Amino acid sequence: MRLSPGTRLGLHRHTGEVHALTLAGERRLNDGRVVRPGDYIHEPAGNVDWWEATGAEELLVHVVVKGSVEYLGPHHTVLQRIGTADRRADYQRWCEAVGVVTRELR
Repeated sequence: MRLSPGTRLGLHRHTGEVHALTLAGERRLNDGRVVRPGDYIHEPAGNVDWWEATGAEELLVHVVVKGSVEYLGPHHTVLQRIGTADRRADYQRWCEAVGVVTRELR
């Protein structure tokens, strides 16, 4: 995941585990912790949080997401659910936009 400073991921819930390793930049978690390069975060299934890219450098995080990400509204109603098929479609669109041949993802 690559995000510009100031980008915020709204309130969301994970239906499966998440493993995240920060490679560059930094992000502030909803509990106030600041995550920097080399920091690893594990989120259990059902975790609800938000976070934002902070600092001056682009944020680069290697994220392994099991299950879906559900973006939440008032009273934790699900506004949007994003799964593997959605991310594959994002990848395909990006490759087409920049003229890169897609690679087979497994």
